[in-house]
Amino acid sequence: MIKYETNSKLVKPGQIFVAICGHTVDGHDYIEEAIKNGAESLVVMHDVSSSIPYKIVDDTEQFLIEEIPKLYEEELKKLKIDKLDLENLEHIDYAMAIFISKNFGDFKLINSNDKFDKIFALVRDNDILG
Repeated sequence: MIKYETNSKLVKPGQIFVAICGHTVDGHDYIEEAIKNGAESLVVMHDVSSSIPYKIVDDTEQFLIEEIPKLYEEELKKLKIDKLDLENLEHIDYAMAIFISKNFGDFKLINSNDKFDKIFALVRDNDILG
């Protein structure tokens, strides 16, 4: 099971919910939903009212950028993909963005959209590919 989740609707029991502040949505507004779905703890950017433990960080996106490679580096190295087609993919996380970037370098996404492009740009721009 993936340790971190950024979508409160997808949180499974035992996961850590990371509240990301986007341009239109603030993950902090969905903390109660994440708790209801089983989050064991939270990563947030400010003090919150919560019935479960939480960790305050300066930037939750930066937190993920630093933590994901530590958690999944060995597992991601073992994965191999021959063809990448994201046509029907609705959710992609930082771990997958890191894996794809490490294994494909410069690549063009099939049926890409703005969300995927921004995630991959964030991964590349922060030089977390080693």
